[in-house]
Amino acid sequence: MKVTYLFFTITALILLSASSCDKNDDAPFYSDADRARCAHIDRDAELGEYLYGICLSGAWPTELPPATQQGLSTFGCWINDTLAFVARDPEELPSTTARANSQDPGVFTLIAYYDTWNEIDPRRIDLGLRLENGIIYSSVSRVFIYNINGYSQVYNVDSIASSITYTIDEDRRIAHGSFNLLAVNPRDSTDIIHLSDGRFDVLVSTF
Repeated sequence: MKVTYLFFTITALILLSASSCDKNDDAPFYSDADRARCAHIDRDAELGEYLYGICLSGAWPTELPPATQQGLSTFGCWINDTLAFVARDPEELPSTTARANSQDPGVFTLIAYYDTWNEIDPRRIDLGLRLENGIIYSSVSRVFIYNINGYSQVYNVDSIASSITYTIDEDRRIAHGSFNLLAVNPRDSTDIIHLSDGRFDVLVSTF
């Protein structure tokens, strides 16, 4: 993960250096589709080249992460028919992360979010899932999504219609597992979303 972060940082610096010349990203691994996706960014604005570089290298995910058990800080799921997000190493982007807290043997909290600068992509998702003795605690388990296929709402996780399985490796402080969640708009019970085929492989803190 450190290598990935360093590569990302170096790439951003190269893009910034290129901006003083002809604003050509000169990166053969960026497709025309990537450039078109990021064409809306004003590269002459403050931080424009920096945001452009992040946009090019940080497309919205197109596939779920593999179901690993190594503490890779990954998290992915589908919201209905839309791939929601894949959180990665927290050092890659300051607002992309996945982690868990385990304050005592009976409480487990899973946290994940994907959020970029609005200049790049206004989509955002946050998930906070709390379990007590293995049971989802509905009153504090939430899904917040913004601008994902028209969804912009906070949803409550339905503990009865949802399921999650996970394993905590206490020695390595790693939690991994899978889930299928149903979440309901508290203001409109007909507005329901399904978070399906979810999987996570995260580091566990104890605070």
